[in-house]
Amino acid sequence: RRVLFRSKFLGMACKKDSNGLVSCPPKQRAKFGTINPRQRSSANLSAESLGKEKMTMKGVQVELNKVELKNDSGTWDIWLDDQWKVQRISVVGENTIVDRD
Repeated sequence: RRVLFRSKFLGMACKKDSNGLVSCPPKQRAKFGTINPRQRSSANLSAESLGKEKMTMKGVQVELNKVELKNDSGTWDIWLDDQWKVQRISVVGENTIVDRD
């Protein structure tokens, strides 16, 4: 699901520059629908690029792209590296943080 989200968001909200690098302007928002086949349900989802953010992961200072996801069930913050691979996910308000190994 993360790969589908990433592809859909990057395709809708971000642009590729002349060097082939993908960049998402801060405060760029995209809205799209999602489907959960196991629960036979669908929902609307909005994703907003919040720009670059410096943070410490595994004792190393890194700068990651932050994207905020919102739907009816809550808000998730997702940090992605420059290759747009998920590095950290946080469920806002639930004290849940998951880091990539």
